[in-house]
Amino acid sequence: MHIHFIRSQALSALKKLQPALPRDNLIPQLSGIHLEADAERKEVTATARSTALAARISFPSEVEEAGSAVINGTILCQLMEKFFGDDVDIQTSPAENAVLRSGRATFTLATLPPASYPQPVFQDPYAAITITNFPQLVRRTAFALMQNSSEKPAYGCIRLNVADSRAIATTTDLEGLTQVAVPVTMEFFSAEDAPMFLIPSYAARYVSSVLDAKEALTVGITDHELIFSAHGLLVSCPACKAEFLDPSMILRRLKPCYSALVEREAFCNALHSLTVSAKDPRATVDLGLTDDSLTLKCADLFSRTSTNIAATAARPTPHVFYYREDILEKAVQTLQGSIIRIGIDQDGALLLRTKEQFYVQMPRTRAFIPSAADVKKPTQTKRTGAKKKAA
Repeated sequence: MHIHFIRSQALSALKKLQPALPRDNLIPQLSGIHLEADAERKEVTATARSTALAARISFPSEVEEAGSAVINGTILCQLMEKFFGDDVDIQTSPAENAVLRSGRATFTLATLPPASYPQPVFQDPYAAITITNFPQLVRRTAFALMQNSSEKPAYGCIRLNVADSRAIATTTDLEGLTQVAVPVTMEFFSAEDAPMFLIPSYAARYVSSVLDAKEALTVGITDHELIFSAHGLLVSCPACKAEFLDPSMILRRLKPCYSALVEREAFCNALHSLTVSAKDPRATVDLGLTDDSLTLKCADLFSRTSTNIAATAARPTPHVFYYREDILEKAVQTLQGSIIRIGIDQDGALLLRTKEQFYVQMPRTRAFIPSAADVKKPTQTKRTGAKKKAA
C-alpha cells in the first residue's frame, strides 16, 4: 500500500475513530486502525473497533498502490497531530512495517497482518430514524441511566419510542426516570410499525462525543445490530433485546396532590449549594413545600445546610420527603425552560416537569444522622454502700 493524503482531512477522520479503540490490549488486533486504500474511488477507508463497537470512515487520498494495513491507532493519531507538514505519505513494506513521512519527519511503525483484523459488517437497516442534536439528547438523559446494568442491560440503554414524528427518549435506574421528546424523521416504516430502539449507553456516549452539536444522525436497526450514520461515519453495536418497563404505567400511578412552580435557575443554585456543603455523595435532600417557598435541607455526618426558594401556586406538603441529592441536581440541570412545575404524590414520588421533559424520582428513607442533642455524655454511676464494703 502506498498513499498520499492531506493531513488535516485524515486527522479529522481518525479523531472520530480513536474513542472507539479499546482501552486494554487484550486483543492486539483491536488496538490498531485498519486502513484500506482504493485506487478507483481515490480514498482510504479507516476502521476501528472494540469487542462491542465498530466505527468506519473514509477520507480522500491519492493511491499509488492499493492495499491495506493495520497500524496502532493511538500512535497513528498522535503522529497526525504532531506532524508539521500539510501532506502525509504512508508506504507499507513486505517486512510488515509502515513508513510515514510528512515534511522532514519520517517514522517507521510495525504493522499487524490485515487478514487477522476482524472486519465488521454494516448491514442495511430495515427501519431508521434521523435525529438532530443527538449530543444534547444524550446529555439530557444519560444522568438517569443505571450505572451497573449487567444484570438488567435494558436500563443501561436510552429507549427511543417513535410516534407521530417524535421520539420519546426514556432512561431509568429504577429509582428515577426521565423522558424527553424530540422531533425525528422516520424512514422505511410507518407510525403503526414503529420499532423501539434501545441504544446502549457506551454507543450513545461515543456517537455524541464525535458528532457536531447540530449534525443530523441516522439510527437504524437490523435483526442483530444498531447502525448509526452521520456525515460519512458508520458505527454499529449489538442491539439490546432485553425488556424495558412501560413508562406510561408509572405515569398512570403518579397522582400529585402537592405542587408548586419554581424558577429553574434558583432551584439549580439551591441544590448546588447543598452539594458543596455535603461531603457524603449518598446524602439525601429533605424537600418540602410551604405556601410560598420550597424548602431544602441536606445533612450528613460532617455538615448541615438548609435553604429555601420562592414558589408560586403552591399546595404545601404535610412534611418533608427525602430524595437522592446528587441525581436530583443533575436532573434539574438538564431540564430546559425558566419554570419547573413540581408535583409530589401522597407517597412522596417527585415529578419535575417542563414543556419537553419530565423527571420522576422515588423517595428514600433517610438514614439516621445524630444531632448534637442526640449525643449524650456518659454518666458516672455512684458507688453504693454495699459496693464500698465490697471494695
